[in-house]
Amino acid sequence: MKHKLLLILSFVVVSAPLTIGQDPAKVGPTVYRQKLANERTRVFEITFKPGQSIGMHAHPDHVVYILTAGTLAITEQGKKPVTLKGKPGDTFFLPAQKHSAKNVGKTTMKALVTELR
Repeated sequence: MKHKLLLILSFVVVSAPLTIGQDPAKVGPTVYRQKLANERTRVFEITFKPGQSIGMHAHPDHVVYILTAGTLAITEQGKKPVTLKGKPGDTFFLPAQKHSAKNVGKTTMKALVTELR
């Protein structure tokens, strides 16, 4: 019984960041395409066409690896927008947060987003 309770509590703690806000795959199904999911990580391929945006959603700590160059305006909840410019191969770490994003560039931007659970 004690072991089962610890297992359940561990799952709740690991899953908590995603329950705090909206799941990006549900908020932006045309932007986020899930490639892998398990108890330790979740990987998405994201595609932002020029002018395309995604509403407020949440991520645990995550890493973004740029596949094609582009510029996103990322607005963390309660803060001013930050511009993220990336070229192929650039890698960014973003701590757990709620944010929205918009492609403010002139090219389609693609990236891999790896959430750490």
